Amino acid sequence: MTEYVNKFGQVLNTGDKVIVLTQGYNHSLKERVGTFVGVHKNGGVQVEVELSRWTWVDKLTGEKTIYSSGNSEYKQISYTKLTTLQLNRVYKL
Repeated sequence: MTEYVNKFGQVLNTGDKVIVLTQGYNHSLKERVGTFVGVHKNGGVQVEVELSRWTWVDKLTGEKTIYSSGNSEYKQISYTKLTTLQLNRVYKL
């Protein structure tokens, strides 16, 4: 089990629900709820976050396609992303 102590003294263990602060385009802050995974060998904290995006999906198979066709529809899908935070801005929920 991996343990990490953030700058506020909160102890995070693998599997803990956390709030993740990331920097987006134009230096905007994004906050998301995620799950603490551990610490990468470079010192960055790793978390899994649930995200969603819009994409083309085949109506028959349900698989993602790269283009629009007669058998596809544009819909929102959810996915999990593993990310390493270089600034370690992660806080316990």
